[in-house]
Amino acid sequence: MLEMKLPDLFHIGTQRAGSTYLYNLLKTHPEVSLSPLQEVHFYMTKNFHRGVDWYMNCFPKEGHQIDTSPKYFMLGEQVAPRIKDLLKDQIPLFLLILRNPIDYVNSHYQMHLRTGYFKRQRAMYPKVPTALVEFVKIYPTYLERGLYCNILEEHWLSHFDESQFKIVFFEDLVTNTDDVIRQILDFFGLPSRQLSTVPSSKNRMLRHPFLYKARDTVVKMPQLKSFLKGSKLFNYFYDNYLSANAPLSKEDRGWLQKYFSEDVERLKERIGRDIPQWSDFR
Repeated sequence: MLEMKLPDLFHIGTQRAGSTYLYNLLKTHPEVSLSPLQEVHFYMTKNFHRGVDWYMNCFPKEGHQIDTSPKYFMLGEQVAPRIKDLLKDQIPLFLLILRNPIDYVNSHYQMHLRTGYFKRQRAMYPKVPTALVEFVKIYPTYLERGLYCNILEEHWLSHFDESQFKIVFFEDLVTNTDDVIRQILDFFGLPSRQLSTVPSSKNRMLRHPFLYKARDTVVKMPQLKSFLKGSKLFNYFYDNYLSANAPLSKEDRGWLQKYFSEDVERLKERIGRDIPQWSDFR
């Protein structure tokens, strides 16, 4: 039997929904303990074999330990039962940040395009159109990551009670940060604090593929990373010239709206309220 108390506060996802921004905000809270890895991903197959000692050593000893692993939600089929089994009598709390599924999948796709992911996975994706809708017509399972209610019901609520989950929306986190942070801290049982960080703490889409390689290099150089984050000039350029958007056409948004509409309606019923932040589904 495990004698140590494992982390039981989780930010489980989703990806491309403010996870880096939230991590950098929480890092400024004096009573929060986060792993320097940012995305621990212990309960995923690639790390689970490392064992509990490795997991615990990922966190500073002081403070409330929060496992910030945004891939957990999508991989709930493997992750949720592992958390259930390992935590035993502990009652975990799960923060879930959801983004309009159309924007989420588009952002994920653009990231995969720009970082060379599809080239590295050529055996799985031999043909990669530059347009998202054309891509998912060839590989329809790519869209399943945006079926939030389906994932929640099939892989998480079969192991945990609904009261253990806090759902907030990415769009609110961006536009009403202070209020959302108060909700999150309250849910985790942490003292309220006004938290802030710089624009470069947001993992935005970058304009050019070579910028991702540059970013990966900077991440491995803590002093340079710290200097750039503290530079007002760099943050200005990051916000205005290095970041990019990849908007979808009206026709493509309409096609994706039809795909996700049933799952979004189920999600509204489950949470007991409308989601006006997602204008495609009003």
